[in-house]
Amino acid sequence: MRAGFSGAVDIGVLEELHLNYLPDSSLRPESWSDAVAWATTVQYGVSGLLIPGEYADTWRAFDYLPDAMSRNKKNQKQIPELIRKEALNLCPDEDDRWLIGMSAYMAGATQCAIEAWVPLAESGNGSAASNLATIFLEMGDRGTAQYWHQLESHDDFHSGVIPVDISIPLYDSESGKVRVGESRSGEVMEVPLHRPGLGVCHGVIAGSKGVGKSNSLSLILLGALSSGKYILWLMDWAPEQKHFKALMEAEAVDWFSGDDLEYSLEILAAAVRLLEFRKEGGGCKDPSPENPAVIIGIEEAHQLFTASPDASSLCLHILREGASAGVSLFLTLPDISLESFGGNKDLQEEVAGDKHLKFYMGSAGLPMLRDAEKIRQSKSNEDPFD
Repeated sequence: MRAGFSGAVDIGVLEELHLNYLPDSSLRPESWSDAVAWATTVQYGVSGLLIPGEYADTWRAFDYLPDAMSRNKKNQKQIPELIRKEALNLCPDEDDRWLIGMSAYMAGATQCAIEAWVPLAESGNGSAASNLATIFLEMGDRGTAQYWHQLESHDDFHSGVIPVDISIPLYDSESGKVRVGESRSGEVMEVPLHRPGLGVCHGVIAGSKGVGKSNSLSLILLGALSSGKYILWLMDWAPEQKHFKALMEAEAVDWFSGDDLEYSLEILAAAVRLLEFRKEGGGCKDPSPENPAVIIGIEEAHQLFTASPDASSLCLHILREGASAGVSLFLTLPDISLESFGGNKDLQEEVAGDKHLKFYMGSAGLPMLRDAEKIRQSKSNEDPFD
């Protein structure tokens, strides 16, 4: 499952592969039959490590096993190429092929990622074509990258237009989520504004100019506004100063600073004061019309962070402490490099961590996923006593 394949595997295939995955060839493993008997026996009244698949003589890993392996970064064994190739051979559908490619790319197994995504791209999947273009650009092969970019442009779904049916409410009051479009399979894509009983959410939308960051942020803000449970505090640090124009004209914004540094810092400082006040009073984990949350939206936040280290520090405080106090922060950025956070490593690590929503868009999205994983691993490997 760490290779991206989630289906069950024939017991004969498992037997062929298991010797290639032993953690130490110097060990004296038990016989294959004994190993299967142990792995399929219920342990501690819960489950065996292998559980039956849909068909006879097929098995898949109990969900806890790959989850535990993925969390144990220090002792995690590299997935052999043979395993990845067999996963592709067994792959029954496009979703698994996509995940196998993603797992391979994140692990640096670039050739396997290419093999996983080429059939998808050739069958019209523009997202796979975009990923392939990114890989070949990284390899310095601009000609091949251009070919995949052309295939990407033929996919209507993979365009700058976000498919949203405006006849359906954007905000779901029961789940606290905003509908931002549909997936390729037609599944509704939603962004949680808050998690009931836990607090509001923070998020970053990153990508190069023209990939739809501002549209995505606008949908989130519109959903928040339509709920009646949020008020908007906005900053537009983009040179065009146009992204919040419609919201401003509708008088839907409580506080707007544009790219005025002093005013922007005043908004952030007020947000910190508000969250500290609310924390003393028991917090604001579930926004309501009577006790609304604040959602702070910052366009091109890297410009603000470059202009002011204080802004970086205030945003870091909001990200760490604002959820339970009903103070939410959503940013757009060109990427997640240290430079985009004004050199504030703590802010970069906070954004790249597992707590907050992240949307990596466009052809730069794939490398950003990998960069975020490197940032998380770097943080987890730090010696706390250094």
